Amino acid sequence: MESAFQMRMHRDSILWISLKPMLGVEAFRARITRDSLQFVNRLNREFGSYPMSTLSDMAGTPVDIRMLHELLLGVVGGLRSMAFQFSPDVPGLMSGNAGTVAYDLRADTVNLRPQSITLVGSEGRLEVNYQDWMPIGDRRAPERLMLRAIPKASKTQKATELELSFSKIVAEQAQEYPFSIPSGYRRMP
Repeated sequence: MESAFQMRMHRDSILWISLKPMLGVEAFRARITRDSLQFVNRLNREFGSYPMSTLSDMAGTPVDIRMLHELLLGVVGGLRSMAFQFSPDVPGLMSGNAGTVAYDLRADTVNLRPQSITLVGSEGRLEVNYQDWMPIGDRRAPERLMLRAIPKASKTQKATELELSFSKIVAEQAQEYPFSIPSGYRRMP
């Protein structure tokens, strides 16, 4: 399904997403904070509020708000504290471990921008592939990226794929993160 979306974020604090697939009418809104995942599905008149650990369960590997921001922006600062080992055979490939999660990072060898990041946890893996980059001031941000959450073999949970194409990115501007539950909406279990 293809859809227009608006995404706002405040680094390490909040990620807000609004999907508007038809004629600019909002169908879905989500707010992810350090400790919760909340959403409103306007098409089905329902809402949900879950702990952040639910997102980790869906991805099959530990996920937090900082990691989401870094994956979406193609920034790997949070991974720098890990002891990566460079591959002697594949230029730009680095591997490392943090607790129960293994990381593979492929970067171009000129600008060291990530081309792909894979997180492999005990319950599955999360893959991010960066297709194109756009300039934002003196930095670059992903213009198009592909996210895949792949759980370990499960009959109930299937892989989730999401391709994001950004037409505009604005930095250093005050943002609002409106979120409310309309009356009469049903709570998701």
